[in-house]
Amino acid sequence: MRWSYVALALLLACGDDSDGMAGDASGECTRDAECDDGLFCNGTERCEGGDASTSARCVAGEPPCTGRCDESRERCLGCDVPDADGDGQAAIECGGTDCDDGDPNRFVGNVETCDSVGRDEDCDPTTFGEDLDRDGFVDDRCCNVQAGGELLCGTDCDDLRDSVSPSSVDACNDRDDDCDG
Repeated sequence: MRWSYVALALLLACGDDSDGMAGDASGECTRDAECDDGLFCNGTERCEGGDASTSARCVAGEPPCTGRCDESRERCLGCDVPDADGDGQAAIECGGTDCDDGDPNRFVGNVETCDSVGRDEDCDPTTFGEDLDRDGFVDDRCCNVQAGGELLCGTDCDDLRDSVSPSSVDACNDRDDDCDG
């Protein structure tokens, strides 16, 4: 009976890579294997520190890749496939200009489409749709999400009439000619 308690104690003392530390590289540890979260792309966690007054703790590892990483195959993705979405433009991280290499409908030179959800098709946040009446103002229903997350929209309240724009003078014609509401 005494041997079974000793065997049980030894068995419990032996850890493995999945001792509850997965995803939490901040707990106390006695060896590196206790810190391993089993993920490749976030690096190898280590057990460091500790002295007579403090315990050793798990510290996060350095990611092995400087660019993209494929967790399922545990490998770094270099620029051997610089145009992952097949739109003809290389990803920015591979020296190209494609602002979203995961979407074949977003690349420099693509035609910007008027939409209210803020989709930037041409990788230029300052353009957000056509000026159909060519008065210098884009339809107010055309928008793009800016770097800070805010939505930038056109200001032309009637993009089919060049006489209606924010720079027009309002006339008494039952229409908002200057787009001020």
